Amino acid sequence: MAKIKENQPTFEELLLQLEKTVSELEQGRLTLEQMLEKYAQGIELLLSCRSILNQAEQIMPIETTEGEPWR
Repeated sequence: MAKIKENQPTFEELLLQLEKTVSELEQGRLTLEQMLEKYAQGIELLLSCRSILNQAEQIMPIETTEGEPWR
């Protein structure tokens, strides 16, 4: 299992950044160029969150309410 580096943001920090990015996009006050940049940042944050969740699932499988593995 890959260890999380000490200087990496936590899942919670990444999620807060993602929520802020989404909020900025939803406000509609950005130029098209700024929106594209924020969108790309959001995708990076989403992938980072997903990676952390995948690492956690290696330790403890995550199940849905129906008892099926979450994917």
